[in-house]
Amino acid sequence: MWAAIFGTLAFDLRMVYEQTILTRREGPQMLGFSTAHLFPGLLILGVLALLAGYVCLAAFVLWAIRNRVTGRPGFTRLDWVQCAVLICVLAVPYVPYSAWQLATVEIAGPGRGAVSQLARAASENDRLLVRALLHARVPVNQPTPYGDTPLNHACVSGAITMARYLISRGARLDDAPNCRQIGEFRAQMKPPPPEPGSGLPKVPGTTIEVHAQDH
Repeated sequence: MWAAIFGTLAFDLRMVYEQTILTRREGPQMLGFSTAHLFPGLLILGVLALLAGYVCLAAFVLWAIRNRVTGRPGFTRLDWVQCAVLICVLAVPYVPYSAWQLATVEIAGPGRGAVSQLARAASENDRLLVRALLHARVPVNQPTPYGDTPLNHACVSGAITMARYLISRGARLDDAPNCRQIGEFRAQMKPPPPEPGSGLPKVPGTTIEVHAQDH
């Protein structure tokens, strides 16, 4: 059981690192992606340890029920401590990614990837994380490295309530072109710029008649 605990713990620590420090520095992550490229052995070990942990936990529960039913001696205090620790390390992967981000912002403040975090949180309608990032003075109109704003992300994903909230916090509609697809926002936006060449005078079309020649 201890092998499963330590293997799972190593995997947990790496995942927590990706969801906190690495996310704060680089922005939202595809969890496990960097581990698969940099430490593939750790990823394989972690998955195997997780599976072994579930097997050990199931065996422990079944054995406890068997002892209870048959009246055999129960587990020792150390056995119960092992089981409690195993449950804790198995529970870590179930903590939501947004909860780790929120805790990081509250404890350490925003990092270099804060604007990307804000855009992702806006698209996922994560009001708590968005509020925490704005409270930490992350600029609501600063574009992400891909050039679009958090408000644009909210409109793309159809998070209307979140878009209204961002606008109430100073987000500029005219910097979010995809908000034009939503009627209530389109009415508040400036007309789109004319397409290139649309202001040039039109040349009347000509018609060429082709007559069949009799042979």
